[in-house]
Formats: sequence, structure tokens, C-alpha cells
Amino acid sequence: MKKQYLNLKNFFKIAVLMLFAIVTTKTAYAATNTTMETATPLIIGQSITGKMEGYDDEYHYYKFTVPQDVGNQWIQFSITNYGPCYIQAYLNNNLNQTMQSTGYSFLSKNDSLIFQSRVEGAASTSTETKLVPGNTYYIIIDNWSSSNKGDYVLSVSSTPDDNWGTFDKAEALTCNQTKTGKIEYKDDIDCYAITLPNDGALHNFILNSDQKLYALFADANGIKISDIDVNANITNNRFSATGTGQKIYIRVEAGYGVSSANYSIKVISEEKKISTETTGEKKEISTLKLTSYKKNSKKIVGKTISNAVVKLTAGKKTYKVKSNKSGKFTVKLKKKIKSKDKIKVTVTKANYKTITKTFKVK
Repeated sequence: MKKQYLNLKNFFKIAVLMLFAIVTTKTAYAATNTTMETATPLIIGQSITGKMEGYDDEYHYYKFTVPQDVGNQWIQFSITNYGPCYIQAYLNNNLNQTMQSTGYSFLSKNDSLIFQSRVEGAASTSTETKLVPGNTYYIIIDNWSSSNKGDYVLSVSSTPDDNWGTFDKAEALTCNQTKTGKIEYKDDIDCYAITLPNDGALHNFILNSDQKLYALFADANGIKISDIDVNANITNNRFSATGTGQKIYIRVEAGYGVSSANYSIKVISEEKKISTETTGEKKEISTLKLTSYKKNSKKIVGKTISNAVVKLTAGKKTYKVKSNKSGKFTVKLKKKIKSKDKIKVTVTKANYKTITKTFKVK
């Protein structure tokens, strides 16, 4: 009877030891952030080292709440794997919907990746993940191999952006004042706006950058007017506009293969040219001569100012031609000119005083 009691006692001892072993094994699980509810909080500037324990379906959760007053920022989530086997990573919203992930590009030993994101309201050339101030997001680290036991490092950082990059938040420019800017990342966009004076003067848009840029010019409705490529360290003013009181937007982004750039932009106003029509004053026609008018010729060649109307009378016939860009004109006659014939030439042009000269054939 005593022997049976001892056997029963030993059975309970063994059962208690097995139960203790099971409980001990579970409590030895180092990671406690294995669900969204138990996610480890993260803040900007923080770096955390995690450890994979080698369990099947091992997920580690971290949560990040975007500060309400974060302003215009790029926010980066960086993950580096130091374990011997692959891990995967996900950036999810509070509904556990994936916004970014490693996909099939698992992180092997010593590999890193960055989830790049923007604060909502800022512009980007790519479909960057937009984070809403006040909302909470989750970084999930997945142990892809049950034999993986190793460390990883997760960190959160931010980079201020100097320009929101949207027309509604465009930075104001003033004529003849230089504005400097920076392209922080290859997908960054900067946006400016200027209202030109209603002065009828020409305004040149000057951009200078240490890297290649692309600049687009749009009207007050955001409709493209023109665009230019700005080469590195070469001042570019291939866009100009006459001031009529209109608003013009300038949208700046990185050129192909450029990851960051420093640049300046300036709108230079030229002095308005006074119209002779306004003042009533007319210019003098400085040149009028015949370069070829020999006797027995049926062609007369001369020179005056460019694009002027030339009226020529020879042998009682009157001819009308127009000078070209260099001022040259040619008149073909119906009859040959004779010695001692007189050739009368009158030149007219808008805003110029009419001039008349008479030439005698030798």
C-alpha cells in the first residue's frame, strides 16, 4: 500500500515538473510585443534592438503615433537584420492593412531597408506613403525562418522639408529677390508662386542649382505654361513672361538620377521699354543707299533699316518692296535704266520718320 502511495506521489511530482517546464518555456519567450495590442511604442529619433527567438509565426509589433505638430517632414522607418536567416517587415495602418512591405525581398543577414513616408499634405513625385498627424501606424517584423535566432535594429527618424510642394501652399516670391531651396530626396517637390506687376515689362526666371533640376511653370489655374531642364551650375533663364498682373507657379523637382540638390531662384525684372507710339517721338532712319544701279540694268539693289517699306520710282514707274532683316532690298524693273535717269527712293516704317532720297544714274 505504501509503495502504491509513493508511485502516485512520484507521478504527481513528474506532472508538476512537466507543467513547470512548459510554463517556464513560455515565460522564457523574450518578446512580449507579439500582437497589435501589445505593440512597443516608438518615437522619432528612437532606435530599438529586437531579438528573434526562433519560433514559428513569430511576429514582433511596434507602433508609431505621428505627432499632431509634426509639420512638413519626411519620416523614415529603418530596419537592419543581424540574424542568420531571413526576416520580413511591414508598415501597416491601424486597420492592420499593409502600406509598405519587403514583399518577396526578404532581409538577409546584414541587409537593411527603409520605409520612406511623407506627412499628409506634402507633395511628392512618387506615391509615397502619406502619414496623417495624430494617427497610429505599426511596424511588424516577421521571423520568416523558425531556425532564425538573432537581433535586428528598428529606428525612426525624420527629415524636415523646406517646402510643401503644392500650389495651395506655394512659397511666395518677390521680383528681384533671390530665394534658396533644397531638394531633400529624389521624390521631393518644391513649389513657388509670384504675381508679376502689371507693367508690360519682361521678367526673366533665373534658376541655378548644384545638381540637375526640372522646373515647370504654370498659370493661376495650375495649367502648364512651359518647362525647362536646369543643368548643374549653369544659370538658366529660358523662361520669361511679360508682366500683366498675372500669377505664375514654379514647380521644382530633382532631375534624373539626382537624390538631393541645393538651388536658388530669382525673377529679374527688366526695365520697361518706352514705346515711341506713347511719347509721339519717332526715330530717324539712319541708312538709305543704293548699292547697285548701273545704266542698262533692270535691277536696283539698296540698303536701309530692317523690315521697312521701300517705294522706288524709276523711268516713270513706281515699285514697292520690303527690306529684309538686314535691311537689304532689291527692285526688279520693267525697263532698263538709262544714264542720267533719276531714281527716287522713299522708306517708311512705323515709329520712324519717313525718308526720301534721289539718286542719279551715271
